[in-house]
Amino acid sequence: MVLVLDIGNTNVKFALFNSSGKIASQSVCLFTELEDFLISLKHSDISINKISYLSVALDPTSLLEELFPKLLIYKATTRLKFPFLKTSYKTMTTLGVDRWLSMIWTSIVFGKYNCLVIDAGSCITYDVKTKDQVYIGGNISLGLAMRYKALSTFTEKLPLLKHSNSVLPLIGDATDSSIHTGNIRGLIHEINGFINNYQQIYPDIKIILTGGDAQFIAKQLKKSSIFVKSNLILEALYFITQFNSI
Repeated sequence: MVLVLDIGNTNVKFALFNSSGKIASQSVCLFTELEDFLISLKHSDISINKISYLSVALDPTSLLEELFPKLLIYKATTRLKFPFLKTSYKTMTTLGVDRWLSMIWTSIVFGKYNCLVIDAGSCITYDVKTKDQVYIGGNISLGLAMRYKALSTFTEKLPLLKHSNSVLPLIGDATDSSIHTGNIRGLIHEINGFINNYQQIYPDIKIILTGGDAQFIAKQLKKSSIFVKSNLILEALYFITQFNSI
């Protein structure tokens, strides 16, 4: 089995891949629960031979090496070189590793196509890979939860709400509904706008949606042409363990 870990500031997503490259199991735990999870995994009957991870929080390398001293452990960074993908991005040292991994994933799965990956998480990121296998860059915007928090934080009287799954009117008839329509409809207009902009440049571009809010946003977009892939980063982490000697 290959264990992959996507370690965020709050949550840790993890998956176990079998020898066929398929996810055998996956789950989510709080970042504060990571050590307990790894200890329980060490004492389980699951046979693990590789570990691959990315972390935007504290680096767990020492913990992993202590618990799994005989295993191959790989930390994903933007310094990772991948044989099928080039880049023209000017500041790779400040590029989020999750953005780079999403481009590696598209280079494997949709190598001969222009691709736009929209990652709807804490931030909304838009990243483009051309059919020539070149990552050219993208955009960064506020994620859905961040939009709600910003309205409450930087005003005196607007409440902090969570996004609503209900059908949204075009015009909010109260403060709460006005916040919901502004945040959710505003985000959907933004995403549609970027998609339309990129489609003008690359008419055949494939649109891939991932991230924690991917399923919710996909329902709002109502576009059958969008490929929703919630496990994109986990699969990318698995791929790099197969293409890099560690």
